[in-house]
Amino acid sequence: GGSTRISGARASGIDSATFDADRFIRSLLKGTRIDGLMAKSAEMATEVRSLDGDMQMLVYENYNKFISATDTIRSMKTNVDGMGSQMEELMSTIDSVAERSNAVNSKLQQRRDNIEDLNRVRALLRKLQAVFDLPRKLRAALDADALEIAVQQYTAAAPVLKKYGHQGTFRGVAAEAGELSREVVAALRKRLLERKDEASECIQLLRRMGEPVEALQEDFLECRRVRMEAILAGAERVVDLMCVAAGLECSG
Repeated sequence: GGSTRISGARASGIDSATFDADRFIRSLLKGTRIDGLMAKSAEMATEVRSLDGDMQMLVYENYNKFISATDTIRSMKTNVDGMGSQMEELMSTIDSVAERSNAVNSKLQQRRDNIEDLNRVRALLRKLQAVFDLPRKLRAALDADALEIAVQQYTAAAPVLKKYGHQGTFRGVAAEAGELSREVVAALRKRLLERKDEASECIQLLRRMGEPVEALQEDFLECRRVRMEAILAGAERVVDLMCVAAGLECSG
């Protein structure tokens, strides 16, 4: 009967979240004999010791974990603090590098500007030298009947002649080059009349020398007309010869 009452007391929910200790004790004292109470006391003492051991073990295990976690946090904090100083040093280095890079870029830009200026001056000097050499080269091309080369040389130097031809020593060069350019035009017109198969090329070269398009068209048409008449005249002579050879009378 005692064990039954103890079981009923145990069933009252000692492990429940709503367990009422006073009510449990009153119920236990009221419904349990002395020997049952002694047994219950011994049982509970054993459970308390077991639970106390478990608690100590849990505390020990968690204490070690707590210590380890504390050490880890302290190490992380040290590393973070170190990283902070390293980041500041890194940012300072980056700023210094950026400043030096900007200074280098500025100096390089100045040098690039100077080089570009020198290149422009050099290119202009080459053009001016080409102008000074133009009369000699034009004369050589005319003497060699290399009119294409003469036109190429004159048109290449024409912009510089137009810009500087009225200044100082360029006046004499410009005047001489002008006379020679007129000789080139005259030689091209002569070739246009004498070499009918080169009419198109001659017209193009004359146009590059600045000759009026209208006049060139008239010259081209006249050249074609003369060439056509020559072809027809030649054809008539061939026909006449064929008629004579055949003993026939051909009309003009």
